[in-house]
Amino acid sequence: MSTETKVTDEQRIKRFPIKTFREVQDIQAHFCQMNNFTDTPEKIWKLLQGELTECQEAIELDDLAEIKGELADIVIFAATIATMTQTDLHESITQYDTAFKESADANDGTILAIQSIRKDRKSHDIAPPMLIQYLTQYTKAVESAEQIPTDTKEIIHAVSIISVGVIDIANDYGVNLTDAITQKIDRNYSKYNPYKRKELLASGLDPQKAYQIQKGQWDRGRDKQFIK
Repeated sequence: MSTETKVTDEQRIKRFPIKTFREVQDIQAHFCQMNNFTDTPEKIWKLLQGELTECQEAIELDDLAEIKGELADIVIFAATIATMTQTDLHESITQYDTAFKESADANDGTILAIQSIRKDRKSHDIAPPMLIQYLTQYTKAVESAEQIPTDTKEIIHAVSIISVGVIDIANDYGVNLTDAITQKIDRNYSKYNPYKRKELLASGLDPQKAYQIQKGQWDRGRDKQFIK
């Protein structure tokens, strides 16, 4: 999918900074592959809904650190769904807003940096609490219509709407999405270290049990080392 220069496993997971949505998708796909994650689109969509709900709660509490982390999680799950549906998250986002497409065209189709897309995004009139509530309800409506996983076109359209919504909220709070996503992926690598997972699976544990052990062993206080 990606036309960017190929990099090593370690660079894919811990590269600083992750500059484009295509890099997010590429690195997250490789991370899932290394961990042998085999979730279904339905399950990832549920997880995405959970992150939107957590973001809504963080906005209600006006907790900027949590807002930053949840916005990153939403983009990461959006990238995972894009990979599952064999679509390009960057392409879908840039096609969503004419300002993004014009910017890409003006740069001879160059992959736009996340920060460039943020700057190109026009102002909007929806306050973050209302916007995140709409996105949460929208994902539930897509699921209720049984469009997961059969309607690929609607799924990627929904992922584009959600991703642009994240950009709007990030702009409202002055969140640097490049930093947020890079920090969260670095955290995920430490929390769900693929090499530790291989050891657990080699010991005879099933994938779900291995996942639960890694999740349970993680000290949430360490999140602050990554999400700043």
